[in-house]
Amino acid sequence: FVGAQGLALNGISFTAEAHRITSLVGASGCGKTTTLRCIAGLENPESGEIRFGDQVVSAGGRVVVPTAERNLGMVFQSYALWPHLTVAENIAFGLRARKWNKARIQERIKEVLALVDLPGFEDRYPAQLSGGQQQRVAVGRALAYEPAVLLMDEPLANLDAHLRGQMRQAIRQLQRQTRVTMIYVTHDRAEAMELSDTIVILDHGRIVQSGSPTALFEKPANELVARFLGHSNLVRASVTWSEADQVEIETGFGQMRVQGVRAAGEMSLIIQSDAIHIASPQDDKPEGWLGGKGKVLTASRNGVGILCTLETTGGNLEMHLSGH
Repeated sequence: FVGAQGLALNGISFTAEAHRITSLVGASGCGKTTTLRCIAGLENPESGEIRFGDQVVSAGGRVVVPTAERNLGMVFQSYALWPHLTVAENIAFGLRARKWNKARIQERIKEVLALVDLPGFEDRYPAQLSGGQQQRVAVGRALAYEPAVLLMDEPLANLDAHLRGQMRQAIRQLQRQTRVTMIYVTHDRAEAMELSDTIVILDHGRIVQSGSPTALFEKPANELVARFLGHSNLVRASVTWSEADQVEIETGFGQMRVQGVRAAGEMSLIIQSDAIHIASPQDDKPEGWLGGKGKVLTASRNGVGILCTLETTGGNLEMHLSGH
C-alpha cells in the first residue's frame, strides 16, 4: 500500500483470531493505523487479500465488500460522539441506520448502557460527561449492533493515566463478555501487554515480530522489539565459545555461559532491571553472576518501587528496587 509519504505497508500478513484481542503496535508512522483503515475499508491496499473468516472483503486492489457491509464497529481516538445528541441518541444512531424498530432500539440502549456501566445516562449530552464516560459511550455505540469485529484506533490516548488504567480493565472485561473479535491500535506498551492475546509489532510498514505478550517479552526478535517491550538494559556481548544450544559470552561485566541459545559473533544481552543487585566491594559475587563497579546517578519513585540509573563499568543501566 502506497500512502502520501511513500510505501506505507509492505508485504504484511497476520491473522486476528476470532473472539480475541489482537493489538497493532509500533512507533508513529509504522503503518498500524493504515492497516486498521484497510481492514475497515477506508483505505484500499493495492495488492493482497483481506478476509473476514472465509469471506474476501478486499482483493488485488479491488474492494469486494464495502465498509458498510463488513459488520464491523470502530472506535476512534477522538470518540466522534455527536455533541447535539444525547447518550441514548448516539447509541441509537447506527441502529436507526440499520432500520431497527423503536422498541428494539430502546431495549438495546438499556442493554448497552448496562454493558458499559452507564445506566441512567440516557438523557445526558457528551459535554456533560467525563472523558472516560465519553469513551464508554463510544465503545457502547460501536458494540450496539453486535458487530463481528471491533476496530479501536488508540481509543485511550486522550485520557489521563488513572483513567487509562480503568478503561483498559473495562475494555478487557467488555471483550470477554461480548466475545467480539477486537483489533486494537496503540503505541502504549502497557496497553498492549495488558489487553492483548496477540501483539503485532510493525516498523516502517513491515511486521517485525508477532506473538503472545509473554512470548515476545521473553524472546524479542531484535533490539527494536526489546526496547518497545520495556527492556532498557541492552548490553553488548561477544560470543567467545559455542556448542549445540549453549554459548559463552564476554561482556563489560565479565564472562558468563548462557543455556538455550545459538549465536555467533556480536549479540545483545538483556539484563532485567529487577535482576540487578547492589552490593558492597567486600561482598563475594555469587557464582554465575556478572558484576562490575558503579555508582547510582539518579533514584526516583516509579509506582510501587524505586527506579535507579546506574553508571557502571559496562555502561549505564536501569535498576528497579522494591519500595519496601
